[in-house]
Amino acid sequence: MTSQNGCQRTILTCHSDFSFAKEAISYHAFAYLLKPFDIEEISQAVEEAVQQSRNRQKLNRSLFASQPPERLLASEHFWLQLVSGSYQNSDADYILWDASRNSVFFDKDAHYVPCLFYISSLPFENTDLGVLSYCVKNALNEFFAEDPGWPPAIEPKPCFFLSFVSPDLFLDREAFDKHCSDLIQFFRQKFGASLQILTGEEGDYLTLQKQADLLLVQASSATESLSDGDDTEKSAMIVKKIFELVKENKAITREELASQVFLSPDYMAKVFKKETGKRISDYLSEVRLQEAKCLLTDTTRSISDIASSLSYSNFSGFSRMFKSETGLSPAEYRKKHRKAL
Repeated sequence: MTSQNGCQRTILTCHSDFSFAKEAISYHAFAYLLKPFDIEEISQAVEEAVQQSRNRQKLNRSLFASQPPERLLASEHFWLQLVSGSYQNSDADYILWDASRNSVFFDKDAHYVPCLFYISSLPFENTDLGVLSYCVKNALNEFFAEDPGWPPAIEPKPCFFLSFVSPDLFLDREAFDKHCSDLIQFFRQKFGASLQILTGEEGDYLTLQKQADLLLVQASSATESLSDGDDTEKSAMIVKKIFELVKENKAITREELASQVFLSPDYMAKVFKKETGKRISDYLSEVRLQEAKCLLTDTTRSISDIASSLSYSNFSGFSRMFKSETGLSPAEYRKKHRKAL
């Protein structure tokens, strides 16, 4: 019998009846050995089983590596939809049809243990979060995706990664803990990122949404508790990072900032207010207002284009904000202060 995590099973028995051997074969047993046992025969069977398991893992890795990027993206999108509840009113037949339509393998009878891996502290300053995300998902697929048909790791929210671990591998605590330890050590050394893990319970696809939601809530709470632990130094680092991010991108949103510092938007706002005495929404508005003034006086860009580039969803909202702060409409301000170009 071959378990879901690729282990080869050898049966040692005193039953020589062919019907037993036949049933073992039907369950893909690697070997069927009869008493009295020969130590050399057992040793050889184990060595061959180990080699076959390694060959299968090597083949699976090569198949994963050779998958077209669009196939992997389609699979990630499908499982994100499943976890987010997009299929909660759909029956299994529709989900199967939709998966097949997108060339994604879906087994309605399969069981998984959802495991959430999340970053709980700021990585090195020069870390590209896109690269970090790509590396985390690749590493999780390397360790926990059984084969090209197994669900890939997904990122339900920035820097929170959900992996679908097979129950057999999860029950093999030594192997599972070793994988997790290797992941934590690698990302700490490579990126300066602290990776934490929360595990769910075994269940089928119908349980995934509820479990994923619970794990995300627990992870968010844990991240904020860690931030409270060493309050002064940690808060100062967070605010410094916010200033740097806003300097690089004046149009960055509150939600985007929160994801970059690995906090919920509300908790980030609380930290910012405590450190600076100012609401983060006010700070962002001030930065955008100053940038808008510069763009109005130093460029020929249209006012609607300037509004859009600073994350204002509509021209009228931008104009109202600008006039309430300066006493002039954007057009009036440009006319009064425009530099010769």
